[in-house]
Amino acid sequence: QEVSFFIMDQKEICQNYYAPFEGEESLSAPKIFLKEEFYRTFLMIAGKIPLWSVLPEESIDDSMNMEGIISQCLFMYDDLIDLGNIPTLPKEDILKGLLWHICKSKEDPIKALIKATMVFSYGFGKEVSNVLLCEKIKQNYPNAGIDDYGTDPYKALFDRILEFHEKEEPGALNLIKNAIFFRLCEYPNVKIPGEKTPKRALLNKYIQNWKLNKNQVGKLLSYTTWSESEKLLLEKTILTRLAQMYNHAIKSVDDVNAVRDNASEKKNWVILRNKTKQRLKKIPNKIAECSTYICRQDIVSFDIVQTPNLWKLNIKNQSGERMNTVYKHLNFLNVFGWIIENQLYNRQISSITLHMGPWLFESVDKPVGTDSLYMAFAPLKPLSDICYLKAATWSKMMVALFYDIQVKNGALIKAEMLVSNSWGELFFEAIEFSSENNKDQRCGEIAKQMSKYVGGDLRMFIYQFSDSHDPDVVYQIKKAYNDLTDPKTNQVLRKKKPYLDKL
Repeated sequence: QEVSFFIMDQKEICQNYYAPFEGEESLSAPKIFLKEEFYRTFLMIAGKIPLWSVLPEESIDDSMNMEGIISQCLFMYDDLIDLGNIPTLPKEDILKGLLWHICKSKEDPIKALIKATMVFSYGFGKEVSNVLLCEKIKQNYPNAGIDDYGTDPYKALFDRILEFHEKEEPGALNLIKNAIFFRLCEYPNVKIPGEKTPKRALLNKYIQNWKLNKNQVGKLLSYTTWSESEKLLLEKTILTRLAQMYNHAIKSVDDVNAVRDNASEKKNWVILRNKTKQRLKKIPNKIAECSTYICRQDIVSFDIVQTPNLWKLNIKNQSGERMNTVYKHLNFLNVFGWIIENQLYNRQISSITLHMGPWLFESVDKPVGTDSLYMAFAPLKPLSDICYLKAATWSKMMVALFYDIQVKNGALIKAEMLVSNSWGELFFEAIEFSSENNKDQRCGEIAKQMSKYVGGDLRMFIYQFSDSHDPDVVYQIKKAYNDLTDPKTNQVLRKKKPYLDKL
């Protein structure tokens, strides 16, 4: 069982402050939900009992000295600790909680959908109770028992979001049922829970209540054998539902500007908004995502195979399982970009084999391996969320030049481009050259396409797929790139580099 420890200060937790001991508070889920989840799930392991769990549920009269009561309780009982209460949920915190789970949906879309729906129901449910789940769990303390699925915190969460969908969002009810089913079956490595376990008892109860037949249950349990397109369809449906909740929430929160202007939360707010925008916005030419199932595999071998019309990717995981044609595309760099966009390649355990005729060259006439392509973008994903405080800027560009290998020293016939930005997004473009154009014209076309990504400190990497190294093409492309002019003003677009810098 994997266990994580978070070292925190009791007095700071009491005030809903969860920053590390040094520096400013880092990006985190809204504090109220962190504490609510702890109070909802702490029953199994706790060094001390939170005072919140033994205080009376009824509102305490204003004339009573609450601080005095707390001090007296802590003085009398060594096994109690004061971690503070949970205030009423403001709508701006509900919005931030929703954004947080949308950002986390890349790692686990099922978990993100369930928790985002819980947060959404607190602020936008009209017919369901908005009492915090931890308070409902607390009401059941007298009847709670170890491994009692009827009073389990997760069952309370599942029942809450089921009730919300039954009463207010019936169109998404089947999706949330599927999410609960997969959550109980340890998505993405879906398998039925063991006999006589609380999970199995709860799953059986839901199967009976939802009137799922044998074929429906079998289809869900066979998730690991679904095609990649089926897995992606499920995740796309989840992302669409998250976007619907986000759009509803953003229109309903009147104090969104107040949140944005709050100095202590401004940084978190900007980061969350930009990360959410990145997650939900559909952008042309952006490299596609893979399924969570593929993402969780420890892949040891990538085989990129060239066929007459396509490039196909076959993979093998650590257990020896082979998955053929998990991704395919007309262009090589799109397939390679898919591997690194989805962070599937681990240099310590993985290898990438390129099954094709020509050699791969960089700046010299000695061939290089595919690992060189990977290192050009490493690290692709940001090492810190600080980059989301600003709009994305272009950071790295790779140009792959393909030569006609049917003839010796064949002509340049195609150029493919991968371009990354400061948010770690990866984009692809390709140029097919007309046989009528000479080499200089083709280099000019490449330079013109490259000019779309001018900005910031863009770094360029140029590779050749050919039977022999072309010693002049890199210079020709860079010269054409530096000589580009604005068609309206006839001014050179790029500032000329000093002569010594060229040397």
